[in-house]
Amino acid sequence: MMRSDARPPRRRPRRPGRGRASAPTRASRSSRRRRTCRSPSATSGSPSRRRGARAASSVGFVLNAPRRGVLWTLTRRRSRLVHPPTTTLRRTAAACMLTRVVHGTRAAASFTRTLRLRDASSPSGAFTTARRRDRRATSTTTTTMATTNGDRAKPAVVFFDCDDCLYKNDWRVANMITEKIESFCSDRMSMKPGHAYELYKKWGTCLRGMQQEPSIYFDDDMLEEYLHHAHDIPLHEHIGPDPELVAMLERMDPTIPKYVFTASVKHHAERCLELLGVGHFFEDIIDVRAVDWVTKHDEEAYVAAMKIAKCDDPSACLFLDDSVSNVKTAKKVGWRTVLVGKHHRDCGSEIVCEEADHAIHRIHELPDVLGHLFVEDAVPK
Repeated sequence: MMRSDARPPRRRPRRPGRGRASAPTRASRSSRRRRTCRSPSATSGSPSRRRGARAASSVGFVLNAPRRGVLWTLTRRRSRLVHPPTTTLRRTAAACMLTRVVHGTRAAASFTRTLRLRDASSPSGAFTTARRRDRRATSTTTTTMATTNGDRAKPAVVFFDCDDCLYKNDWRVANMITEKIESFCSDRMSMKPGHAYELYKKWGTCLRGMQQEPSIYFDDDMLEEYLHHAHDIPLHEHIGPDPELVAMLERMDPTIPKYVFTASVKHHAERCLELLGVGHFFEDIIDVRAVDWVTKHDEEAYVAAMKIAKCDDPSACLFLDDSVSNVKTAKKVGWRTVLVGKHHRDCGSEIVCEEADHAIHRIHELPDVLGHLFVEDAVPK
């Protein structure tokens, strides 16, 4: 019992702002509490680190929610701060997994389903989905247009292979040259049978192999002897005039220079062009001598051919060849490529070459795939 002479307890005067907080004050305190949940990296570092920090903040709210209703309310309040609903789904993925642990699988499924419905039903979510769909469609259309425009651009120069490209005769000429090379290597060079083919597979041509192998003595005199022996074959028995090829070359745009780019020697290519009746359509013949004896399996050969043709842009060069290896190397350099011949020489199976921009059976089918290279009113040479 309080004494009568005791003074009443002195009440401390209320300071300004110490009363019941108004609604804005409570909101600011709530905002401060939410900000304290963020990790230090939430406002610094890379975008991926900030996204991870915000997701961890959502998990912090889930830990403070004892019931599912409160869980949804708090998480939804947190989600309102993020405008794109799809971003909310990403940031609350960790909260969904934690919900499964704390409140059970059924609650987590309900939570995830509610978020998805909210995302799909909101105008911003529908807009985001449509915008992504339009972006994908625009990207696909742009890629297709770029490919089409690049394919239809007029090349600065066209390179034609000679053997089994400008003419086709079931590789009869190629087989005869192979037999002559084998006979020279076995008789003149005293090589074991089949060694010439091994050099071809390793170096691209048997000639290049004999030049590079240190165990093979091959001087300039033997080089000239080899070239004469290998190409001393009756071409006139297997190659004849081709009026269809002449008509096709006459229709080609005369402003585009054309070259014969062969792994053989110039005098052999000249004989082939003369028999076909198309020699006057070409500016020059780029043979193995012109590229310093490197093969068309080597990128240096294509760089040398561009210098001869006075072309600095690889994408402006169009190359036609029957060899898959040559087409692959030309594509590495940046040339446009056409594979002439769709079946393998040895087994006859169909050729699949991803590096070829186009594939045709015969050179006469070139207008079918690159019709923009031909003009109807071209003046015959």
